[in-house]
Amino acid sequence: MTTPTAPLPGTDRPAFIPGQLLTADELTAQQEADSGLRRLHHQVLHGWGIAQGLTVTGAPGDTTVDLLAGYALDITGRELVVPETLTVPVPPVAAGPGGGPVPYALVLRWTEDDEATVLHRPGPCGAQGAVRRSDLPTVAWRDPAAVRSGHELVLAEIQLLGCRLTTAPDPAARRTLNPPPTPYGSAGRTRPGWTVWRVRAAPRGEPWAVSTDVDTAEAGFGDVPVYLARVAGERLLPAASSPTGVDALIDGTPFVEAPETGRFRLVVPLVPGIAGGPRVPLAVNPPEAITATGFEDLVSSVLRWHVEWIGLQT
Repeated sequence: MTTPTAPLPGTDRPAFIPGQLLTADELTAQQEADSGLRRLHHQVLHGWGIAQGLTVTGAPGDTTVDLLAGYALDITGRELVVPETLTVPVPPVAAGPGGGPVPYALVLRWTEDDEATVLHRPGPCGAQGAVRRSDLPTVAWRDPAAVRSGHELVLAEIQLLGCRLTTAPDPAARRTLNPPPTPYGSAGRTRPGWTVWRVRAAPRGEPWAVSTDVDTAEAGFGDVPVYLARVAGERLLPAASSPTGVDALIDGTPFVEAPETGRFRLVVPLVPGIAGGPRVPLAVNPPEAITATGFEDLVSSVLRWHVEWIGLQT
């Protein structure tokens, strides 16, 4: 026997006859019957999450973020519609207890009746009551650990320091409603000259690789896909830019690390060696270049390394 997991609406529905005088209660009951069935349909057949839009944008140093229009369902089947772009101020928080950034989650939730904007209108014989209720959902900032999952939909997470963003909004915690049917593939690339690379060091401190985090949230994967990725850009570091003062070859075989639905990390090991013939040897990944100050910027701005990727959800 199957036990329903969602509350079931009543089976009685108002019916009308010609010439009947309709009361407010009868019309309200009709609306409640329709909305109850619609929410049950959403709960049982679709689930909850972000159906479209609701992207959060911002840049380091900003004091506001923009929430783009979109549509979502909460865990009770209620529809959350943001019809136009909203500008949301960040919380006025200077720093955390230790002086570091403070994490926050921007969430979307149903606006309860006691919070909603309601239009009241007088009626005949001194009557007065609500005639229109705004169903605009509530946008709020939350401690990520205190989010009521399903009742509050995470749109993005941020880090605050000095009442400003320290990084762009992170969409990794978003839950997508009805991910595209499998198999589903998508592709993209990071921006040449703007891809941030970081040197990876072994436990003893010696650098051995560079890595970058790749945002794939716009692909809308519902499950963690299989990622294939390559590094595009130059490999020859010219003598004029090389910390060694001579030409050097910077290259490695990349691999994907920490794949998630909305991002992955690409790691490029930089194994030292020698290329070319004995008369014109060319150093490959010389340690003195990799350990030099500013090597990460050389990879990004001189070699213009960026990532081209494909993700397949199976």
